[in-house]
Amino acid sequence: NFLIRRRTHQIEIEQGWNPQQRMDGTGACVWDAAITLCDHLCERPQLVEGRRVVELGSGCGVLSIVAARLGARCVHATDLEQALLLLARNVWLNEAAAGQAQGGDAGGGVTVGCCNWGNALHAKCVRAQCPGERVDLILGSDLVYRQDRTTFVALLTTLAELSSPDTDILFASKFRMNPEDGVFVATATEMGFAVDIHALP
Repeated sequence: NFLIRRRTHQIEIEQGWNPQQRMDGTGACVWDAAITLCDHLCERPQLVEGRRVVELGSGCGVLSIVAARLGARCVHATDLEQALLLLARNVWLNEAAAGQAQGGDAGGGVTVGCCNWGNALHAKCVRAQCPGERVDLILGSDLVYRQDRTTFVALLTTLAELSSPDTDILFASKFRMNPEDGVFVATATEMGFAVDIHALP
């Protein structure tokens, strides 16, 4: 298990390298980029407070759970079908714990669903989870790790289908000096996204 304490928030995450959950194992543990983005949000809760949030490639779910604890209006955590069991379990464990700590009121909840990048029907279903079918903030961590341009195009297509002109997209990725880092930025720019890169501690 993985325990995270940030200010008044305590989150416990189960991890598991079960190949039946995800063949490459990337959704089975908490990665550094997710912790970095969690810290970024905790220091700037206004980024999520009252907003309709979607996370792509949620894995163990830590980022979505943190967003809910910080006061998001709603959070929808997504991943591939084989990763959903562990994701849903972590959401349930932490919402139950938050409910007990707050006398039965866990605040904004997290829903869980499948989203294959590039699948227009999946994107439509994800939007339907948000009030007014609008998404205010899209989160993701280490989504470009060990991926190729075809996957990037699928990811960016889903981002375009989920977002509107006033949607913010926050991704965190560990810089590994891999070629795919530059390929993702170039592909995003080609597809009309404005990309700003910032170093996070």
